[in-house]
This record gives sequence, C-alpha cells and structure tokens, in this order.
Amino acid sequence: MRRSDRGMILEQMVISVAVLLMLAPVINLILFLQLRMTAFDEEIQDEIALAQLRRILNVSEDIRSSGSHLTFRYHDEPQQLYTVNDHLILTPGTQIFLSQIDSASFRISGHETLITYTRNGHEETRVLAWR
Repeated sequence: MRRSDRGMILEQMVISVAVLLMLAPVINLILFLQLRMTAFDEEIQDEIALAQLRRILNVSEDIRSSGSHLTFRYHDEPQQLYTVNDHLILTPGTQIFLSQIDSASFRISGHETLITYTRNGHEETRVLAWR
C-alpha cells in the first residue's frame, strides 16, 4: 500500500493554524493596550510643566499679575510668563510650558498665584505658587 501525500493537509499545520486563531484575540488585546499606553496624554504633560513652574515661582520674588501676563524676579532677573501662538512661554529666552492652549490668565488670590487656562473648550485652574 502506497500512500500519496499529494493534496493532503498535514495535521501539524492544522494544529498550528488553530493555535494562532486562539491566540489572535490575546495578541490583539496586547497590541491595543501597548498603543494606548504610548499615546500622548496632555494632562500628564500639563502637570509636569506646572510642577516645573511651581518650582521656579516658589523661589521667585515680586510676583505680579496683569491678567494675561505674570511678571516676577527669578535669581534677580525679571521674568515674564504669557501666551503666544497657543503656547505658555517664559521669557527671557523661550521656554514653552503649556502647548496648544486657547488662552491663559493669571491672578493672585490671597497667598496663592493661580493660572486659568483653556484647551479645547475645557477650562482648568491650577495653583502656581503660595506666599
């Protein structure tokens, strides 16, 4: 008896395909979670930038607010914080702290220096410094 292998599917191939089909949903879920974890989160970036601003402002002197501008002295140099082209910028020089914001305003309330900024119609108010 001679057996012909022509046109026959090997059982190992069927088992391999079946295992791959069973693992496909798991692989899909892992890839989805990886992409979601690497997505840029503006809220986290904002909190990092505001923490950096807090460090600067808490050691600064003579903090004054004029609504759209915040002026202060940092290491005996005058500094200014304001928005330009949808960015919150610290000058002299150009340090961008918040990006893609519609507007930002500053106010001093009691012992707190506050920033209120708007992005995509959502308004946030955060404390920048305490005095």
